[in-house]
Amino acid sequence: MVQQVLKGSNIRMGTVEYDKKPFDLKAMVLETAKDLKSAAEAKGLTLKTGISEGVEYTIVGDGEQIKDHVVKNLIDNSIQYTPKGALTVGLRKLGGKVLFSVKD
Repeated sequence: MVQQVLKGSNIRMGTVEYDKKPFDLKAMVLETAKDLKSAAEAKGLTLKTGISEGVEYTIVGDGEQIKDHVVKNLIDNSIQYTPKGALTVGLRKLGGKVLFSVKD
């Protein structure tokens, strides 16, 4: 909890340090979706993934920051604000870029 308070303070002050290195975004997205699947099911939602097999999704960045502040946050918000139905978490490559999406 102390680390979270310090991180929040650093974000507000603009002094966040990033640990940029290559990581597998696909593995991160699949793991996060698996972790949040029970929360979706508890609300009566179906959580699916739409990620192409055989495509490499290695990107460079701060994996922990991206996981906590982007991937987990967007999936979690979608679960929270979708009243019924299904959610699809996706990854695809588009023009040399990686597109992460959460669709309800």
